[in-house]
Amino acid sequence: MATIKDKCSVLKVLSEATEPMRPADIGERIEKTAFDTGQLLRDLRNSGLTERADKKKHFHQITQRGRDWLATPPAELPPEPPTTTAQNDGTERRHRTTAQNDNKARS
Repeated sequence: MATIKDKCSVLKVLSEATEPMRPADIGERIEKTAFDTGQLLRDLRNSGLTERADKKKHFHQITQRGRDWLATPPAELPPEPPTTTAQNDGTERRHRTTAQNDNKARS
């Protein structure tokens, strides 16, 4: 899942570019793989924040909507609380998120 920080990083790179860029070049600047950057670009393109400048070579550029979004990005959403499910005996069991499991393993 793309974070607001990741999206801002991609949009910042594209807003500073003098010409459209390839995912690999963007990824190099934000320290992400070309694949991960491509996924970010797909999300941004579906939101209208970027567009392909050349469909054959997959060059991307920021849109005016992307520039406006970058000027006032939304805040990160808070993490979801753990969910509960009923067990066969009628009691509830809490499920930890992956981050909570990671933190517990480190303790």
